[in-house]
Amino acid sequence: MHKANTSLTQAERTALSDNAMLDAALDLILKYGTEKTTLAMIGEAAGYSRGLATYRFGSKAGLYDEICKSISRNWLEYLTRGVGDKVGIEAMCAALDAIRKFV
Repeated sequence: MHKANTSLTQAERTALSDNAMLDAALDLILKYGTEKTTLAMIGEAAGYSRGLATYRFGSKAGLYDEICKSISRNWLEYLTRGVGDKVGIEAMCAALDAIRKFV
């Protein structure tokens, strides 16, 4: 459970807003496509100002870079949990199963 927003550190507030904007970006991109999705739309959809996404990501290219990094981090965490301490063929089977479930 998160602390009340007033007691969060600046780093925690930044992480929350970044995550909210990345989630909003994915939703908007799936709904409208990359061409029609703007950084202003993302900021508003996440519940922040129109300019916050531009301030944080700088450009659509910066946003896409962060989306790719976020997906990569999530995948690595998912894979690590799936494989655990398995080795050899058991690890390979667990990794393949994780890929199937992740996709």
